[in-house]
Amino acid sequence: MVDWRPPVPLNGHIFSYGRTGSGKSWKLMAIVQFYFEQGYKIWDIYGGKRREGSFWCFPSEEAKLWFDYKQMVGAMKENGPKEYNVNLHFPFLKTHLPENKQIPEKLPRIKAKVFTIYWKSLTINHIAVMSGAVTPNQKALWMKLKTELSDFTGSADLLDWFERSINTGKKSSPLYKSFILPLCSEGLLQGKTCKYNINLIEEAKEKGSIFVLNEDYTPADIQMFLISYISSTLYEYVNDEYIHNKNLLFFREMNLFMKVQDESSQDSDQRQVLRNQISNVARYGRSGLFIAGDTQSPAEVKGLVEGQDDLLCLNELPGVRDREEACDRIKSDGRMSKAQVAYLGVLPIHEMIIVERGKSAKLIKRVQPPRTMGWKREVGSFQKTWKHKYNSYTDISQIIDDINAEDYKKEIVDNYIKPITAEDLKKDIQFDKEMEGEDDTDDEKIRLLKNQYQELKNQEIEI
Repeated sequence: MVDWRPPVPLNGHIFSYGRTGSGKSWKLMAIVQFYFEQGYKIWDIYGGKRREGSFWCFPSEEAKLWFDYKQMVGAMKENGPKEYNVNLHFPFLKTHLPENKQIPEKLPRIKAKVFTIYWKSLTINHIAVMSGAVTPNQKALWMKLKTELSDFTGSADLLDWFERSINTGKKSSPLYKSFILPLCSEGLLQGKTCKYNINLIEEAKEKGSIFVLNEDYTPADIQMFLISYISSTLYEYVNDEYIHNKNLLFFREMNLFMKVQDESSQDSDQRQVLRNQISNVARYGRSGLFIAGDTQSPAEVKGLVEGQDDLLCLNELPGVRDREEACDRIKSDGRMSKAQVAYLGVLPIHEMIIVERGKSAKLIKRVQPPRTMGWKREVGSFQKTWKHKYNSYTDISQIIDDINAEDYKKEIVDNYIKPITAEDLKKDIQFDKEMEGEDDTDDEKIRLLKNQYQELKNQEIEI
């Protein structure tokens, strides 16, 4: 069969299984590009180990693949390779952005967007992706920050809050050490009025442009946090009808964070939090936010995505266990034959077995190639390919200056640091006792707090 078309509209997710080298990612990319043409907004937020998301910028150069495809299906209505409009999103991480302050951009088709995040829009679940499980005391501290500090507080002001002698004891909290300190030191968290705050509602309106989260300058832990923030925020926006209901989240190598048993326990708690969030999207986000993801083995994500798919894409699976995990449920429903299951062990790279919801499995003899480039060893990274093909960059010096200025902008006295009263001191002492689990009052702490209170009473705060 060569004339198959994916189901429209989507009523579930798209998952693709196959060993390394089976072509699972480029075949899934071709399907994602089909849905783009059907008016779906594409959110490419995880490019896998090879950071392939930004390759949307380059049209396909696979002349032989396209020739072979045309030989089998006949004349095409339009040329295969395509130049897509792409919005490359770069998180503002001041110590990781290029030293020369130049990032890829090729207007008008490819736009570079450096972004920050309004810190009060973050939830405990977002924090847990970096800090691990959040205790009740940490939740109380987060609510204290959101209550005491105004909407205009930026990264520098958040850090300054912990430097006040009345608050220094709270710097031992995992909330501070694992979340606030690393993100605020980079300047990523900003106040409500920062013009570089990411606006996913406005981005959703740009259906004609691919949203790509560029990962070239992002550490792995912050990358997981950004995946959590974008996916869960889109989930809420769809449910609350702030954005349309044709959204497709694109992940490559989902096993890297969806694996049931992690290879290392170093960040297992954080990965478990992210896994739960993505699983919730898979289970409850089908009303307008869909997932397209691939992984090598269905055994790695067993139970997390099973039964949530509208479209299952099966590529070469040499392992018997992998074939069983992927096909037993479908085979028991009478929708897949033993011969089809066995054929997965030797499936050629240009073929794929498709299983639509409620329908029998189909063998696609020639899958359409993706219209853009994919990663290849001989091609190299996105940055290397960009320099070779376009060598076009935009200077972000002004953006860095703007965000730094925003970061250190003080607010009016009443909103920035309100005068400390005796009642405030009493509440802070009690809060610190609860945080540290103390039974006795710390006399030295009270002495320091009283000294600071007296100092603040005797001075004016300069803006």
